[in-house]
Amino acid sequence: MADNQVSSGPDALNDLSQRIAQVKAGHEAKDVVRAPQHGLAVGWNMASVFVASVVVGALFGFGADHLFGSQPWGLFVGLMFGFAAGVVSLLRTAKAMSAGVPLGNPLPPEADADGEVQESGSAGRGQ
Repeated sequence: MADNQVSSGPDALNDLSQRIAQVKAGHEAKDVVRAPQHGLAVGWNMASVFVASVVVGALFGFGADHLFGSQPWGLFVGLMFGFAAGVVSLLRTAKAMSAGVPLGNPLPPEADADGEVQESGSAGRGQ
């Protein structure tokens, strides 16, 4: 009960401001960092999306064959469109995965045992 006593004066106002700041700091939203997916999960995701695209294309083609009576051609065209949609989906996923991984950039400088910074790529190679 001693913490809830009401006091007056500038010290009480400063104390209240500090307590409010502490509570706000405790309740601020933390930066949410999304954990990278495991490679196997990404692989299964890509495989299932590809297979689903081909199956959906085949079903649309089969439906077109049944509707128009053009027996093998609708299924063939549907399979080709499904295959193309699956490949496009795979390429988009691969591009999104590699967006954060720059290719061809030099490695950051490395420090040796003495704490001196060596040139990029020369540490540990006996040069």
